[in-house]
Amino acid sequence: MNFRFWFLDFGFQTSRLPLRHLVSLVSLTLAPLTALSSTLSGNVRDKANGQPIEGVTVKASTHKVITTKDGVFFFPNLPSGTHKIMFSRYGYTPQSCEVEPGSEAQELQVELTALPIQFPGITVTGERSEAMPSSRVRIPREEAQTVPGAVRDAFRVLQTLPGVATPTDFAGWLFVRGGDASENLYLLDSGEVLLPFHLLGLESVVSQDALGSLSFSPGGFSVRYGNRLSSVVDIKTREPGEEGAKASLDPLSASGAYEYRLNPANSFLIAGRWNYLDQFLKRADFQGSVVRPHFSDLLAKWSGHAGEHSFSVTELSTRDGMVVTAPLDEEVIAPFQGQVPDTLEVNSQNAGNLAAFSWSYRKSGFAQALSAYLGNSHENFHGNAGINDWHEFRTDRILGAREEVNLSRPPYSNLRLGCEIRGEKVDEDRMRPENYLNFDGGVIALKAKASSSLLSPYAEAEHTFGSLSVQAGGRLDYSTAANAGAFSPRVKVSKTFPAGKLYVAVGRFTQFPSPEHIALGAREPEQARHFILGWEKSEGPRTLRVETYYKPMNHLISYIPAAGFGNRGWGRSSGIELFLRQEREKGFSGWASLAISRSERVNLGDSVLSRFWADQPIIANLVLNYAFSTKTKLGLRFRGSSGPTSTPVLGRTFSDSSYTWDPVYGQSNSERLASYQRLDLRAERKWSVSGVPLTVYGEVLNLTNRQNLQGFFYNRHYSERAPFYMIPRLPFFGLEASW
Repeated sequence: MNFRFWFLDFGFQTSRLPLRHLVSLVSLTLAPLTALSSTLSGNVRDKANGQPIEGVTVKASTHKVITTKDGVFFFPNLPSGTHKIMFSRYGYTPQSCEVEPGSEAQELQVELTALPIQFPGITVTGERSEAMPSSRVRIPREEAQTVPGAVRDAFRVLQTLPGVATPTDFAGWLFVRGGDASENLYLLDSGEVLLPFHLLGLESVVSQDALGSLSFSPGGFSVRYGNRLSSVVDIKTREPGEEGAKASLDPLSASGAYEYRLNPANSFLIAGRWNYLDQFLKRADFQGSVVRPHFSDLLAKWSGHAGEHSFSVTELSTRDGMVVTAPLDEEVIAPFQGQVPDTLEVNSQNAGNLAAFSWSYRKSGFAQALSAYLGNSHENFHGNAGINDWHEFRTDRILGAREEVNLSRPPYSNLRLGCEIRGEKVDEDRMRPENYLNFDGGVIALKAKASSSLLSPYAEAEHTFGSLSVQAGGRLDYSTAANAGAFSPRVKVSKTFPAGKLYVAVGRFTQFPSPEHIALGAREPEQARHFILGWEKSEGPRTLRVETYYKPMNHLISYIPAAGFGNRGWGRSSGIELFLRQEREKGFSGWASLAISRSERVNLGDSVLSRFWADQPIIANLVLNYAFSTKTKLGLRFRGSSGPTSTPVLGRTFSDSSYTWDPVYGQSNSERLASYQRLDLRAERKWSVSGVPLTVYGEVLNLTNRQNLQGFFYNRHYSERAPFYMIPRLPFFGLEASW
């Protein structure tokens, strides 16, 4: 039985490309390593307040260790003789001492003096989260690295948070509170990232070696963020400061990082990653089909300070591509008597670059920050499948800058004034079959060279009246291409009670069409309103948050064959979310979440309101990590949700022009597939071999090997269908070394 493959909306036909053959696994076999007993240990504290300092680099000759959360360090047996022990951490004055190990273990007590500097890379916004609770979740680098099932990918960590729908295992796209993936703003060190994913969402472009922290706002965010309807993903790269190198290896890619401190005021970091899956698949033959995906990225960062001034420069360069060749069904090409190719050919090549600069100045009651960025992306796609030939070429260039001033009188008031300028230029050339969008007949041809500028002044004030905090602001966006403006007022009120904090947030959010959509007739800004009611309770390391929301959307960009592009779309989303987070205590850390929601939209190509294609009414997540010691960690993650949506095929019609059967679809996304369940397991073990710290980790994705239904393959007559599933049980291993 021959089946038609509909995947990622490319609508090509093939019968000899089984999905199960596209996964290639490589396992790393590691010889047992035995750690040596320690003969030198101690702890490091802040001289001013006596608090332990985490992340201090302690060197003894060729040996190096990092202090734990409690400021503790220990070494294996050191050779006889005198050793110079050096202690260094960014933000502290380096210190050293000499010791001579004896037959008995020695313990050192070390105090470091903090430098009076402002750390570069920290955006001064004047926000005081302890007074004004919000939907924002911040995940530090150490926690993001150990989330089971995320395979050390930053954006897949966000898929474990409430309000985020994930209709497929194959991509890290974020669908937040009924919003589309294009409605999220991705920032890297204050610069906008045009291509945040490799290979259509397979992996994020920011490697874990470069990640500092991850901040996610699913709604009700500040007026300093604009031109997006749904969420903000704010990524901060880590601050270079520790001298040393790091390298890691897993079955899919190799990565490394090197950082060096030029002097106490200046340091730099370089981190790179190379995916070699295409090398493994180069000689593979999947029943006559060839699949070669690849990607790479390189990040460099320089940061420094001079008195109360801090500055940093970040540059990110990304590359990825996919080549697929597969034989077509002979029955499909037979009617054309050799006039069409007999193979499917897909070639996708993408590249992106971002350069971001930030400067900040801060003194008591006053802070000023300036950031600027320059980015570009190149997308080149060509596909050929029988009579369907299509290509897509797009070049996007952006230039942006932001100036912001904060005046504060802690803990009572804060005033933020800022202005953002963003320019974009697009060169696009597309030609594809109209059934790419599930329409009947015809070809969509698009050629556009367009540019647009966006000017956005904003202001926001926050004041505390005892247990009541009020934050109010507004943002004015004006687009030169659309010749239109939009004002977005936002208000948040919080009241503190003995049982926790109750807060309300109301605001308008706008997103202007891209230059090419404006050229095609969609000139109005898309709009969404966020209505949020929440309650938050923090007690020690635990935080409980319950939040309900309603998000109506209008003026959404839509395409109807008879009318073309326009702002005729609208939708709505509502739900309630529960989020319980446990900071590390007695070895345990993690979070649990439950979201119940409903999302509806006028989907692309429709004119009636129907279920949004990424709608998942019930989503439950559990992430749990336990550290048996500083060397051994174990974690698990469970996700259960409603199944993906599907548009049913009600019948078929025969096309005399293309000699093919075309489907007759029912209402968009009216079919709900089986529920989704997945359990992931992760284990990590650390050793020190000859003074070189080693970390070995292993993960098992979909431990129970549950068959989670993704959709259906149809045969070329649309008379039969067969299911295809998300990832099966999949082991994943990795090794990391630093020196």
